[in-house]
Amino acid sequence: SRPHPHPHPRPSPLVRLSQDLISRMLVVDPLQRITIPEIRRHRWFTDELPLYLSVTPDQIMSQIRSIDQDVLMEVVMKIGFDRQELEEALEKQERNQMTVAYYLILDSKRRRLLSSSAMMQSPGQLDVAAPPPPPPAAAAQ
Repeated sequence: SRPHPHPHPRPSPLVRLSQDLISRMLVVDPLQRITIPEIRRHRWFTDELPLYLSVTPDQIMSQIRSIDQDVLMEVVMKIGFDRQELEEALEKQERNQMTVAYYLILDSKRRRLLSSSAMMQSPGQLDVAAPPPPPPAAAAQ
């Protein structure tokens, strides 16, 4: 048998990994289909994935619930809200002027950190920035 006159180029490792992952996700039998934890451990999902994308939902929720003390003090000092009232409103996930101000400043801080970490990285490095905060509307739920 002679070689094909126009051999197909070999797919890149990324293409092969994505094909493997997608084929395992599309298995009809749910007992044989790849699970979400398995997807999160798959090489396509883990190789060079930015850290903020590899954070689990539980980690995101615990980060949302933790209060950034620097941002809290900035809201208290610059805007003049009562610290205890603001902490209580954040813990109760209320949506009011205090919590909206807090989430806006938190978002601004995280964007600054993200842009400064992106500038300091060379291509191929992992992004270590935190996930974005929930929108202020999410605090009302």
